[in-house]
Amino acid sequence: MGIQYKCDKRNTVHIKSDSKYYALGFDLYRIEKEGIKIPLINNAPNIIALLLNISDRALERAVKIYDKDLLPTLSLAGEDFEKHYSFTHKKHTELEFDLYENLFVSIVFAYSAVEAFVNNLIPKDFKYKADYKRGGTSATLICDTEYIGKNYSVEEKINAILPLLYRYDINSFKKDKSEEKICWEKFKRLIEYRHKIIHPKTKISKLKKFSQIRFIADIFIDGINKEITKPARDLIKILCKKVYNSPEEVIKSPHIPYEFAEELPKFQNYELF
Repeated sequence: MGIQYKCDKRNTVHIKSDSKYYALGFDLYRIEKEGIKIPLINNAPNIIALLLNISDRALERAVKIYDKDLLPTLSLAGEDFEKHYSFTHKKHTELEFDLYENLFVSIVFAYSAVEAFVNNLIPKDFKYKADYKRGGTSATLICDTEYIGKNYSVEEKINAILPLLYRYDINSFKKDKSEEKICWEKFKRLIEYRHKIIHPKTKISKLKKFSQIRFIADIFIDGINKEITKPARDLIKILCKKVYNSPEEVIKSPHIPYEFAEELPKFQNYELF
């Protein structure tokens, strides 16, 4: 009945490294086949790269549905003030819903890629001092990486946490007309889309109903124009530049996807992040 998995060996690490390729792998299990015990070796993927690829492929599927299936069937119907365009494909409703499903997937995973990337830039032993005020009482909190990951937004991490680690201007994402601010303003639109998908309203008033229709219209336009998730990749590129432009003594995160990497990650850094 195929391969029998025995003796879990997930902690075994293999390293392959040269000027063009770097990968981590592991013995998932030791398997026995034809009386010989051998390891089943797997390459460990970069999680951020996987999330970006899921987003990219979902967007590609959505655009393909529009370009190949729906757009060729666009037809004019009605008379006078009731004239309108509609898709006449025999499965147009199913295809339209498939398009939206793929756009939803693309949005959620693009945002998740940025969130995962930002979290992976923070070392495990990092501590952040935060001033806390409530009801006339003030205190200084010492926040560890786990607390930061759960309680700080992506915006707070980019503007407050990462500048301390990688020594870039704490106001760089706030300066008018800067590359960083332009990119961030576009990414905020992606954040808004993601939040509306993840936190939909269960009880919808007429006003909220119109708001949801506008939301669907917005992601439809941004989706077929292939602009809907681009800010996620652009933001990662900008942050990577800041990481690599930091002083030599700054320890770099090893979790930067190979697509954006300027150098091979150091194996010992995996213990720190």
